[in-house]
Amino acid sequence: MATVAMADTDAMGGARCEQVRVLRAGTLHARLEGHALRYIRFANVEVLRALQFAMRGAGWETHPFDVRSTRIRETSDYFEVVIDGTTGPSGDELDVSIAIEGHASGRLTYTTIASVRRAVETNRTGIVMLHPLSVSGERVVAEHDDGTLSESRFPERIEPYQPFLALRALRHAIGDQVEVAIRMTGDVFEMEDQRNWSDASFKTYSRPIALPWPYPLAAGETYVQRVDIDVRPLTSPVAVDDPRIAREQGLEQGPGQDFDAHAPGRSQPIRIQIGAATDTRLPSIGLGIDADADVCDASHVDLLGVLRPNHLVATICSDDDAASLALRFKRIASLTASAGADLVLNVILACRDTPDAELETVRHAMHAAGVAPGAVFVTPAVDLKAVLPGSPWPAAPSLESLYDAARRVFGPAKIGGGTLAYFAELNRKRPDPAALDFIGFTTCPIVHVADDESVVETLSCIEFIARSVKALFPDVPFWVGPSSIAMRANPYGAQTPANPSRLKIAQTHDDVRQFESFAAAWALGYIAEFAKHGAQRIGVAELTGFSGITLASNGRLELSALGHLLAALYRVTGYRLLDVSAAYPAGSTAVLAVDDGAVHRVWIANLTPERICYHVDHGSNPHRRVEVDGYSVAPIVLEVC
Repeated sequence: MATVAMADTDAMGGARCEQVRVLRAGTLHARLEGHALRYIRFANVEVLRALQFAMRGAGWETHPFDVRSTRIRETSDYFEVVIDGTTGPSGDELDVSIAIEGHASGRLTYTTIASVRRAVETNRTGIVMLHPLSVSGERVVAEHDDGTLSESRFPERIEPYQPFLALRALRHAIGDQVEVAIRMTGDVFEMEDQRNWSDASFKTYSRPIALPWPYPLAAGETYVQRVDIDVRPLTSPVAVDDPRIAREQGLEQGPGQDFDAHAPGRSQPIRIQIGAATDTRLPSIGLGIDADADVCDASHVDLLGVLRPNHLVATICSDDDAASLALRFKRIASLTASAGADLVLNVILACRDTPDAELETVRHAMHAAGVAPGAVFVTPAVDLKAVLPGSPWPAAPSLESLYDAARRVFGPAKIGGGTLAYFAELNRKRPDPAALDFIGFTTCPIVHVADDESVVETLSCIEFIARSVKALFPDVPFWVGPSSIAMRANPYGAQTPANPSRLKIAQTHDDVRQFESFAAAWALGYIAEFAKHGAQRIGVAELTGFSGITLASNGRLELSALGHLLAALYRVTGYRLLDVSAAYPAGSTAVLAVDDGAVHRVWIANLTPERICYHVDHGSNPHRRVEVDGYSVAPIVLEVC
């Protein structure tokens, strides 16, 4: 039996970047990242997306986990891991010991012992499990804390509230491949549908959110939790030592070797077939502009005249004083005139006066500046903060009264409603679609975690979000954005955290990838998915600021990689999308192809850190070879015969 010690290294994903390795016991595989298990597979089937201990602060921020020591023992059919570390707002309020065991039979245990050094408050502390999207629609038998059993299904449409409460155990299948039994001890667990925040998972956690939070952890107390997982195959699995399967799962390495999650597709070219034009057209793509800060100079105004985004989105608060409103609308007027773009005006109502009175104040300043929005989105200020399950809704006028007032005040403009926050808030507070011309919301891929892989995985959730929106509001178009990797505002806490150490952390307004090629690759996947699934308008990024596409270099204003991508896409909106078929591992690639009437324009995003070779097949350009660097976008032009 081999014994391996792993020292912690520097910081990872939500905060720290730990040494990574594959644990293997027969056909049971898991990736160990610091103190977390990810991509737990049995017989080549993903059973859990992640399993880890987590501590959330009073603002729902996740405190970093500092791994102090790791000990691993492995054989061909067994692995054992013991991890000691600390966590807390100051980094060491809790001493945590984690024991992990995996068996070739399909049994996995994850046990945590948390000892409190110093009293601390938390919104949630304990084991968290993430179930993959592949369980959507599967039958599940739940055992509750009172011993009763209930049979249901993992939801297909996104559930606004917890689909399963007071959990002690779960049993479900994944297709006809495996059956999974999970038992939880040490607290009462429940599950939420994380697709609400574009996370590609369902999350089982403790303790129930209906209980008071934050709650105290007393000094000297010890908290023990354990999860037992048993997996059994329902059909004969594909041999895991098959080289093809090993490549697809990134498991070429043996025990104790480093693990590259993105091995898929690296050794063989990925083939992309560009087909005929479809009936779907690339929708309007917009850009946010900041009306609240004097950040736009003449060069920004001139740049908008070159970029020509299809629409601009600006936000105004009704309780701003007259001078502030006048200044903000003056900026908006300058930017929209230069861009020649339709304006979507978001109006946040303070609700201290009647809706008509507050909206009339906004309209007066708007007309004085010569601004004429094509659409007005209205929301009460209290809805900028989330209302978590079990909490009372804050007092506010009815949404319908706000929309009626907006129609009276803004006349011919389209009136929209929904949320300036995320799909979760729209799902939990649903406006009457009969009162609206469009439904609006945004998304953010770093609400819970912020590592590269998790951000990319959110793209696989867009289809579920779009289908849920269309099921809720079948007769009203939906508009999304402006969205960015960074969190533009925090519905769940007092503010977004600063990022002075330049790490990849959740919920920050200052994401380190915004001005890198990664942001362009993610945005291409975002636009392609929402376009394919019916969004009428898509907003991505802002002109300036932390979610911006411009940066100063040597006294000159330059576009980021994302800015260059958007500049190209603005010019092909309204054209028909081309059919694209490809055989590539899920999450590795995004493709957007457009027939602009003269040529076929194709953008390929490599969503992995490794360089990938693509073979693009097209009627007039068979077997065209394109190599794309990791987390980058490559544009190609294909002549039409």
